[in-house]
Amino acid sequence: MTTATESPVALIRRAAAHLRRARRPRDGSRRAQQGAEVTTANPDLPCPHLNHEAWVDVQRLTASDDDPTVIGYTTDIKINCAECGEPFRWKGVQAGTSQTSPMCSLDEFTLHRLRHQLPL
Repeated sequence: MTTATESPVALIRRAAAHLRRARRPRDGSRRAQQGAEVTTANPDLPCPHLNHEAWVDVQRLTASDDDPTVIGYTTDIKINCAECGEPFRWKGVQAGTSQTSPMCSLDEFTLHRLRHQLPL
């Protein structure tokens, strides 16, 4: 916890100690594991966002609790940069839910799509 009387040097030292603890391997040892790749980020250069990770949640919609007939599907999609972890924002997509068009969450991080099954 910071106080109003804490000097900037003390704040920097505490932040550096926190970073050292965060970089420590989870097994409690102080040394990095042999062969472990160390990645550093340059805060002056923006991430080019060349590699992405996607999380897709697909759920079936049934006619009722008693009738297992599938009448449609819902899909939620989230995308993050695989290198820096920054979430992709679905800009230009309206927020909310709709049965006719894709919509995003209020924070623009999740795309919601309701897809009804076509009759055969």
